[in-house]
Amino acid sequence: MDQSLELSNATKKIEAKEESIPQDGSSFTIEHRRNNIAQANSNESNDAAQNPFGDPLEQNQTLLSANSQQVFATVTKAEQLDPSSSIVKGLSLGKESVIISEGELEIAMSGGVKVNVFAPCRLELQSENSLRLIAGELSLEVPNQNTQFQLETPAIAVANTDSAFDIVVEETGRTEVEVRRGGIAVQALDYPNAQAWNLNADATNSLVVYTPEDSFMDGLPQNRESNVTNKVSGPIASFAKSLSGEKIGVITFNGQSRSFDDEVVFSKVREQVFRGVRTPGESLARNWSRFVETAANEPQPTGTIELNGKEYSFDNYNEAVLAQNNVLAQFAPSVNADNSSEQSDGQTVPPVTNNETLRGFQGTPFIRGQRRDFHNFEEYQTALRELMGPAAEFGFFSFGK
Repeated sequence: MDQSLELSNATKKIEAKEESIPQDGSSFTIEHRRNNIAQANSNESNDAAQNPFGDPLEQNQTLLSANSQQVFATVTKAEQLDPSSSIVKGLSLGKESVIISEGELEIAMSGGVKVNVFAPCRLELQSENSLRLIAGELSLEVPNQNTQFQLETPAIAVANTDSAFDIVVEETGRTEVEVRRGGIAVQALDYPNAQAWNLNADATNSLVVYTPEDSFMDGLPQNRESNVTNKVSGPIASFAKSLSGEKIGVITFNGQSRSFDDEVVFSKVREQVFRGVRTPGESLARNWSRFVETAANEPQPTGTIELNGKEYSFDNYNEAVLAQNNVLAQFAPSVNADNSSEQSDGQTVPPVTNNETLRGFQGTPFIRGQRRDFHNFEEYQTALRELMGPAAEFGFFSFGK
């Protein structure tokens, strides 16, 4: 039987067939912090301004609001909590916030959903079948198709029935979801049409959603108006993987989206967009719009980049970005090696470079039938912009200006 990942308003579909599922049970898994609670607590800061969980808390303090009336859930397990915590097994919970800085909880919601909570974590119970995860890690079991359960984070909304899944929300703006049983629907709060995914435990079972850290922090309760829903705004990026190893990423900014099937290229473009939104001005939005429209309406770039006698060829945008990685890698290992960054798949991106560090950097790109010579990094950038057009603004120049 065929299982597929459906992406709204995108042309790419991933199909993962049963026969391609790894027999060893391997998948793109969330690394739970169950075994690292003590270490995490020892490293927590006392500085309330750095606390991503909302209200100013002293280290290891647990907060449970006391304004609930209707019972939405019951604590069925409370382990290794701070001794001063007011949360105990058997405690009834209503519409309230629960914050733990150490230990773990098991909560049975009145609608039948079981929620395991791992510290540090902040969540808000909304009803007997809905909650909001502000930051932290949850593992959820939704028992049957009669239970319509909803979960929100500052970036996404999750709807599901008869499923089991894990979710982690980090203060960096990164959210990871992995489905263990059944299927769930995930939508971005800001772009529900452009960023909508159907995840299934037997096919495309994992999704990582990225938002800029400052946008994420703006969505937390202590940084918003009381009448504003805590959600992020600005660009959002997500990357899904299937059990068969197929993958697709989508970056949405300013109402326009582009998909990527290479994780390195996706990461480079995402980082560039996220850095760009911190710079005042409209150039990023304008360049992104041209980039997306060019990808939809113009042929893929093809050609070669020759550097110091060595040639790198490419037949599309992804390969062009990877070709430049190889071009710069000739020089980067000997320059500021400690400043290089590692992508999610373990590949190292060359560090920031300039004309001083790239002496002898000369060659010729030949793209779409046109040729340009360069003798330094600045001329190389100019040549690529002339030959690649809007595509050169994303994925190519994260190493220099």
